[in-house]
This record gives sequence, C-alpha cells and structure tokens, in this order.
Amino acid sequence: MADARRYICANYSPGIVPELHLIAGPNGSGKSSFVLDVRNGERVIDYTIPGVINPDEIASSMNPANPDASALAAGREALVQRKAALANGGSFAIETTFSGNSERQLIAAAKAAGYVVTMTYIALDNPEDNVSRVDRRAAIERRTVAAEDVRRRYERSLDNVATIADELDELHVFDNSGKNFEHVLTMQRGHITTLAEVIPAWVERAFGSQLAGSVRGPDLAERRRRRVDMMNLSDRRSLEISLAVARELDRNPNAVLVKGLTNIARWRDQVGTHPHLQEWEKVIRRGPRAVRAVLTRLDHRSRQLRSSSPFAGVLSEEVRLEAIARASDVAEPAP
Repeated sequence: MADARRYICANYSPGIVPELHLIAGPNGSGKSSFVLDVRNGERVIDYTIPGVINPDEIASSMNPANPDASALAAGREALVQRKAALANGGSFAIETTFSGNSERQLIAAAKAAGYVVTMTYIALDNPEDNVSRVDRRAAIERRTVAAEDVRRRYERSLDNVATIADELDELHVFDNSGKNFEHVLTMQRGHITTLAEVIPAWVERAFGSQLAGSVRGPDLAERRRRRVDMMNLSDRRSLEISLAVARELDRNPNAVLVKGLTNIARWRDQVGTHPHLQEWEKVIRRGPRAVRAVLTRLDHRSRQLRSSSPFAGVLSEEVRLEAIARASDVAEPAP
C-alpha cells in the first residue's frame, strides 16, 4: 500500500486489478461517520476506499422526509448497483453490518472475478453502546433500527468477521468505543502486520486465533491470565467449568448442543422465559463455534451468559469438581 495520503474516489481503480472494499461493523459503530471523515479529508488513512454503494444514502435520496419508507427499494437498488459494478469490473465499496450471508456471497463472487477484497471493520466494546448510538441517530436522521436487531447483528457481525478474516487480502480494524476511531490492527491474508499497544476486549474476542499466532501472542496470553487472576472466585469457577464444557463440545458437539437446548426447554416450562436463556438458545442454534466463543471469552456479555449456563449435566461430577479445584488454584499476581 502507498504511504501517501489517500481518499475516497468514486472512479478509483488501482491499476488493472479491481477492488471490493467492505466498510463493515454493527449498527451504530460509526461506519458512515468514518467514511464521511475520510471523504472530507478530516481523517487520513494509508489505504484507499473506492466509491461507496450505501443503501441508507440511496433511501435518503429516494425519500428525504422518511428514508425508512424507502428502505426496501433502496436495498434492491443497492444490489443492482453491486451487480453492475461487478459486471463492469470496476472498483467499489459497500457499507454493511456484516451480520448476514449476502456479503460473504459477494466476496466469493468478487474473488472469482479477480478482485482484491479488502475491509475496514469498526465496532464498539459493548452492544448496549451501539443501541444507544442508534437511538440518538434515529432522533436526528429518522432512521430506526430495533434494539434487539442491533444486539443480534452485533454478535453475528463479530462472529462473521472472525471466520472471514483469513480470506481477506487486507483488513483494517478500528475501535470506536471512545471519542475517536482507534486503529487497532491491520491484517493481510490472515497475518497481522500492525498491532496497537492496547487491544480492546471485542478485538480479542473476534481475532483471538490470529492474535495468538502473532509475535505478541505470548504477551496477550499473559494478559488473559492476569485478567482471570483478577476475577472473583465465583467468576473463575464459572469460567473453568465453561472451559471444560468447551472441551467436551470439541469432542462431541451434537450431544452438548442438544443437552443445552433440552435444558432450556425444561427450565422454560418450570420458571418461564428469561433473557439469558433466550440469548443462549439463539447462540446454540448458530452452532458450536458461537457456543465455544461464549464459553471461553472474557468479555462482559460472555461472563453474564455463563452465569446462566444451560449445560448442566454435560460434565461428569468428577470433571466438574476438577474444574472447581482449578479455579481455586490461582497464582499470586506479579507485582
């Protein structure tokens, strides 16, 4: 990539190789603000973003007074523009929550057509912050997204980017949890080339395998150990039991998932619905990878869900007691 200042250009085509660039991240993460800052020259980045096909902008142009009313038509028009760009072999970018399957299909089609595929991924550390930002934006721009949809897309988006990272020619990851966009890492074909000193929890969650394989992998592993050491005993016990469940999940995924769904159905009949059980059911239905993530990660949401784990009965009593014993065997923190 060139070192010179770059900007968004609708007709940009880098040499003879066209580029598909995805500006991705959950609702409310600041994707449009990032693009606008770059477009206006208020943010300098060392890579180029081609012209953006944005359904929200299309909807606003169709119906400035009520963009939501034109959302479906704008989505269809955006798909038409994507297909036309691919057919013409021109570089283009899209904004996406990256929470569904259509973008993965687009990536596959672009690669088959000889495109370079790059991504700018932006997220916040807590989905509730995304909900708050979407609500504030709705009051100004008259674009609404239901809170439950924001939360669901947040989880799916992080899971999806984790599985696609190694397939991207280049990935730039920004954290927008604070007042400014912080460039956390750059990855080329799954290999980390730049990495910030401070790694947000959501980045560790999404890119844990790549981080573990980086030159700073041992440092990050030590930081995880320290975070575990600082947990209270109840949280450590919950984590150790969950790690044991994760190992059983690796050995026999179908049995573990069925047990979880069976327990949820039984508890629902006994005590009614509960938000954590509802969320666990969604996680389980997304498959072993999503379940393993919640069982092993240290972010706030995962710790909350583990406090209401539906996997009672997966472990033998012996294995469960061994996990509890490990939780009590914590080394003294280094000075």
